[in-house]
Amino acid sequence: GGYIGDSAIVLSKYTQGNVYSFEAITTNFNDILTTSRLNKISNIIPVNMGLSDTDKEEVFYLSSLYETSNSIKSDGMHITNDAEKCIARCTSIDKYVNDNHLNIGLIKTDVEGAEKMLLKGAKNTIIEQKPLLLISIYHSIGDFFEIKTWIEELELGYRFKIYRPILQYSFMQETVLLAEPF
Repeated sequence: GGYIGDSAIVLSKYTQGNVYSFEAITTNFNDILTTSRLNKISNIIPVNMGLSDTDKEEVFYLSSLYETSNSIKSDGMHITNDAEKCIARCTSIDKYVNDNHLNIGLIKTDVEGAEKMLLKGAKNTIIEQKPLLLISIYHSIGDFFEIKTWIEELELGYRFKIYRPILQYSFMQETVLLAEPF
């Protein structure tokens, strides 16, 4: 998710095009609007929807521990039994790209364990446009081991690197899969 727009700001400086920042949680979405306005950045397009495998409404679990860890997945890293629930509109990347006639150069995602769902909904865009992929793979062991394999099975010739910042708490914390087309 786009959270407060912090990643969008960084990415906006590296493109002449637009950066689409999807955020399902309304308070965070409003923060993206504020962040863009305060930083006087006009190429960030905030979208008040989540990303999933299809166009639908999803239950989101709002973390009581970390406001950045809201998730579609009830078993997310920081989701506790007392997590508040809300309903949010979601779409797939494929549908959004087709509906808006977009050319995609990069897909960057950190959707708190719903990465496989998001990728399933981006499959056609990935195959047709071969964007650079920055995918968080630290939310579950399954993500860590299965997402790269899923991309490889598309047989698009991506090169892979795994990046992780200096470790603080866990060997998987903030680990990102970089999939680069060549």
